[in-house]
Amino acid sequence: MISHGTWSFSFTVPAVGTSPGQLYDGVLMGSDNVPVNGFTIEWSSVFVGCSATGPAVAKSFTGSYDAGTGMATGNANQPFTVTSTGCPVTSTRLSSASLTADPVIDLQW
Repeated sequence: MISHGTWSFSFTVPAVGTSPGQLYDGVLMGSDNVPVNGFTIEWSSVFVGCSATGPAVAKSFTGSYDAGTGMATGNANQPFTVTSTGCPVTSTRLSSASLTADPVIDLQW
């Protein structure tokens, strides 16, 4: 996959901790915001010249971020549209997605 444009993450931040310097290492709910045509996938190993670019409109994929492990996970079954060349693409959805932030993003009060 080739990414294009500026992607961003939005999280719902928990209430301020009770002690100064406290680290939050729980799970944050949020979204991965992907711009129009934010990625291109090439399937030349399946069909020569086959690729898909999407999403056709900006899309926010909901999911979570585990501040203890640095793992961001997208919720499954989120549909989006793409434009394809060299092959037909009739249905697209996020079946699973995860990435690990390295270094882990810490929240501290």
